[in-house]
Amino acid sequence: MKKLLLIALASVSFKAQAYEISKISCMFTEPFFSVSYDAKSKTMILLSAEEPNKRVTKNVGMNQKNGKIYINHLGKDIMEITTNFNGSDGMSDRIYPMEAKMLSPNANQYASNLIGGCETKYLKAQEGQY
Repeated sequence: MKKLLLIALASVSFKAQAYEISKISCMFTEPFFSVSYDAKSKTMILLSAEEPNKRVTKNVGMNQKNGKIYINHLGKDIMEITTNFNGSDGMSDRIYPMEAKMLSPNANQYASNLIGGCETKYLKAQEGQY
């Protein structure tokens, strides 16, 4: 009984840690770009292979709905993040703990519905066969 309780508590703790993130980094391909979000500074940085300068967006928020994380700006959700341990950047063999979906074409100048892989300080991508 004690083992079962410890396993249940560890599971709850792990899930809480996964969602209590302060920084998250996501990688996308076709087109190649990365998005980094910092909850403390409420800043999102977009780096693109097509642009020489990084784009910084301030006053970006994060919330949770239906077990997913949403990054939002000006009241609009711009990225949806799911912890599924099956995320992909679309190119490499890395398996990301989270999958991101861009929701707004205005968020990054690219089309919406782009899918990428995300990681945090505690949940890192792993090399493997995707």
